[in-house]
Amino acid sequence: MRIAYSMKEVGKKQGEMGKKQEYWREYWKYQGRQSSVALEGAGIVDFVHQHLPKGPAKVLEIGTGAGGLAEALKKKNRKMDLHGIDIHLPENRTKLTDNYAQATGEKLPFKDGSFDAAYSTFTLEYTNMEETVKELWRVLKPGAKVALILHRKNSDIGNKMEHEYNKAALQLKFRHRELAHGIADEKRLQEVESSIMSYQNTVSDNAPLITAIKRAFENPDEAKEFFEDYGFKVEHAQLYTSPPHGHWVESRMGISMVMTKTPKKGARKKKAHPPEPLETEIAPADEKENEMDYYLHGD
Repeated sequence: MRIAYSMKEVGKKQGEMGKKQEYWREYWKYQGRQSSVALEGAGIVDFVHQHLPKGPAKVLEIGTGAGGLAEALKKKNRKMDLHGIDIHLPENRTKLTDNYAQATGEKLPFKDGSFDAAYSTFTLEYTNMEETVKELWRVLKPGAKVALILHRKNSDIGNKMEHEYNKAALQLKFRHRELAHGIADEKRLQEVESSIMSYQNTVSDNAPLITAIKRAFENPDEAKEFFEDYGFKVEHAQLYTSPPHGHWVESRMGISMVMTKTPKKGARKKKAHPPEPLETEIAPADEKENEMDYYLHGD
């Protein structure tokens, strides 16, 4: 059984705009700009480009990151008028993101019917999806095409991140307990303090991703139903698997979708219940806890 930590107070703090902006500021500071080589390797550039207009068109990107995907797409279609938003625009972003604004998907800073097409990759799950999809519908022209790649539950990347989170969270509990008892040996003290910092970074980095994946769709049919409820005609919805490329192996990444805005604005029939964010501050382990049993069997 995997260990899942949740704490309402931490969840409230993570829900604040400033907290989100700080997370992505730090992420892009150390992650750097995604190279178009990596995006090409995952097949993302080709998938998105295939479903965008090939000539002059005003296109929206939701979740620009540092602009790696925008850079690659502009090379394929230099006539495209590309605009985009992200909750944080990193300083190391590509120069091709001059038309990008710092904003959220739930409140797009554009007039109704502004765009001929839109795309987003691994972003919508980090937002209030109901509000973001309503905004996406609003800013698109009738018949506008949308290309999406979404996280999905039980994806390879999600399972890997959750395993790393659980392992780091467990180690943090026991390193904190050891530190609380006092460590006389200076070398061991330095080792414990260093490991705490490393494990804390892993917990902080992985928690938002895992939380997003937990609110993701289980399968393409579930995703299709959601978007059609909000006024889109889904033409393509299937599991997305990145192709083998160089030293990368085939990976089950998420769900790919292609859809068109219909004239009729929709409304979701059943509301989603997003999971609580995972804990980013781990308390020391209790004295009676056995490390191996705790890891194997959970709380």
